[in-house]
Amino acid sequence: MSINSTTYSYALLILHWKNVDDTLACVDSLLGSVSDSCMLYLLCNGSSEGDNSVIKKKCASIPFVTIINSEYNRGFAGGSNYLIKTAKENDHDFYILINNDTILDRQFVQKVDRELVAINDDKIGIFVPTIYYYDSDLSKKNIWRAGDSKKVLLESNKIKRPVGCIYGISEKLINKIGYFDENFFAYGEEVDYNYRAKKAGFSLCYLPKVNAWHKVVEHADSELKTYLSVRNNYYLYNKRNFLDRYLYFTYFFIVKLPRKFFLILYKNKKNLPVFFRANKDGLAWIKTGKKPRSDFITETERT
Repeated sequence: MSINSTTYSYALLILHWKNVDDTLACVDSLLGSVSDSCMLYLLCNGSSEGDNSVIKKKCASIPFVTIINSEYNRGFAGGSNYLIKTAKENDHDFYILINNDTILDRQFVQKVDRELVAINDDKIGIFVPTIYYYDSDLSKKNIWRAGDSKKVLLESNKIKRPVGCIYGISEKLINKIGYFDENFFAYGEEVDYNYRAKKAGFSLCYLPKVNAWHKVVEHADSELKTYLSVRNNYYLYNKRNFLDRYLYFTYFFIVKLPRKFFLILYKNKKNLPVFFRANKDGLAWIKTGKKPRSDFITETERT
């Protein structure tokens, strides 16, 4: 049996928009995993011709790697859907979305496979690994995410809030609930997908023995991120049933929204007009049921 052999078939999905060096490093970390049962798909998501050329040249001779080009930025939701739909043509069991600014364990997929085989649960819809802050030594000192907490567990367990940095989705879940809601464009689509998966009876799982490293950069949010991360919360609220709306209202309007306001007020005041506009558009979205368009995203978002 080959060292790359797995029980299940996997699609590794990388969305590239900027930072070509990060993307190439991410691809390199996955080369120990690719095989006929684990294929890599990379989408150049409206990125520059220079980036596209470098990526295609680097990956041209690598087997089981498919490079896809989109002429415009589809966002995280649309780009991820485009990747999944392309990969589904090859009938994979699991689809793993990977941020391009991450480095993965050289035997990442094989470790995922061992964990999923050991769990042996057909209802696993989404899974995430242990994610550390990146450093050049790939140490395991500083935890970014360990399921719902920052403590690495000994065994796999069910969680409530998997995040999209490394985000595995089962074929069965996709066939049941479909794809990401592209109305989000970015920020919030995985929260919605987690909610829909749980409502459909699927489990969200943390795999502690699988490792990845995230190149987290702490800086002030851009106008685009500020706008989408606020506006999209109203859409998240609007998509829930009556009881869940009440619970989400409590969390968003009493905890999350005030915290966001004070962070902007003290660290990034220039984005206050964006914050207020996002709230205005979000409320309009709830009232009219029609997604608002904004000057903050007209050059980026397309429908």
